[in-house]
Amino acid sequence: MTALRLLLNSPLSGANLFFALGQTDGSFRAAGLDLAYTPGRGAWTAASRLLQEGFDLAYGDIHALVHLAQRKPAADLPQAICALHQHAPTVIAVPRRSAIRTPAQLRGARIVGHASDVALQTFAPFARAAGIDAAAVEVRTSDQTMAELLRDLLAGRHDAVFGYASTHTAALATLGLDADRELYFLHYRDTCPRLYGSALMASAPLLRDAAGPLADLVQVLCAKVEQAQRHPELALDALQTLAPGIDRAIEARRWAITCRDDMGLATAPGPGWGRFDVPRLAGAIADVAAGCGWDQVPAVTRIATPGCLVGPEQCTGVTASP
Repeated sequence: MTALRLLLNSPLSGANLFFALGQTDGSFRAAGLDLAYTPGRGAWTAASRLLQEGFDLAYGDIHALVHLAQRKPAADLPQAICALHQHAPTVIAVPRRSAIRTPAQLRGARIVGHASDVALQTFAPFARAAGIDAAAVEVRTSDQTMAELLRDLLAGRHDAVFGYASTHTAALATLGLDADRELYFLHYRDTCPRLYGSALMASAPLLRDAAGPLADLVQVLCAKVEQAQRHPELALDALQTLAPGIDRAIEARRWAITCRDDMGLATAPGPGWGRFDVPRLAGAIADVAAGCGWDQVPAVTRIATPGCLVGPEQCTGVTASP
């Protein structure tokens, strides 16, 4: 049995319930894997915490790993082993009654978010792609909960809020509000189609010493994602077993949005799902580097393992040249 410490992107929720499914039905243990979960503090923090706190694995945003690669030596760098989000999950939310409907209309706006929010941290490439001078937008950070940020947004205290559509939808539901009625989303995937989202990452020592168990983990994990997509009630049962205090309806909707919009699983996974398209990932890295003004651009092979990469002729997702 291979014991592994896995840092999640957040507490167990509808956004990562496939981990709960694999745990409760014994699939991971049957593959010789003993996973111990640690609740995360946001997808952006996963890569750095994986490196700094000695985790074996982490589930979090791939662009945070790009930032890490830009400033760290390759020898001790984690790498992605499974690309779970085929689309950027990030959004900028504005009130449905707002006049803002395009990224260009964000000029002069006040946008609020958590300091570790992926949308806030990747705003530079978003602004560049949208032709916006980022300095023309007032970006503020806040320690308020997402529900509080959105409540203040609807009260007119700021113009927009960074985040994920799934997170915003769940947060508003806790206030008894429907995101479809209250919010309009500017989706990063529409402006920055080369960006990805969250991936499963492994530490350098684990990549060196446990290639076989990691391959088994990826195989089981992809199977659990597909099972959760086909049988969401079964996956929600698993989630409720490990996190009995959840609001099942809220987490069901969170999973539906994550599955369809972020993972790109409106239909069952096809060839290439779970891997990065090489030209597209190279373009995403280039977009991040250009937005941040970096002179050096990390190579694709520093970000993902060979088994996590696929050529465009095999990839079923959106592709784009660098």
